Amino acid sequence: EPVLDRAGHTPLIAIHRWDPAHEARILDRFLQRRVDGIIGVPLPGGVRIYENLRRRGIPLLFLSDTLDETPWADYVAWDSAAATQVALRHLLDIGRRRIALLHQNWASRLSGRIRIEAFHAELRTANIKHRPEWTMSVSSDAEVENMIRRIFVDAPPAERPNAIYANN
Repeated sequence: EPVLDRAGHTPLIAIHRWDPAHEARILDRFLQRRVDGIIGVPLPGGVRIYENLRRRGIPLLFLSDTLDETPWADYVAWDSAAATQVALRHLLDIGRRRIALLHQNWASRLSGRIRIEAFHAELRTANIKHRPEWTMSVSSDAEVENMIRRIFVDAPPAERPNAIYANN
């Protein structure tokens, strides 16, 4: 904020809460205020409004990810494959071999797909067969709770994973 202030800009900050309708309302309000640009995390379901920003000539920068439907958008992100490898190697180094995968079900998010691919590649490298019943693609807290209950409470102890790799 201090850097923007010195340059004569005032940031307007909002959180989309992973709700496309809420994000559309926020971005519409930003447009009414004639913002100079938008920096944010892309939300599947937000493509229409991102295209509207583009048509209006408003700069758009995505943070941490991009969407298949917005190849024209600039984005800044870390190396999702390397981050996944570091996380999985840590789990393997401390003796975890039964690792569940929890991820959001937004297939259009590039970083999510990269993390899932890297997860499977790292398990293959360690000669560990991933168990599909330990994979959960979720879109709500209720689904996360159901997965945790199914694999950690309802399953017999010998059939439970001993770690979870969560990908948001």
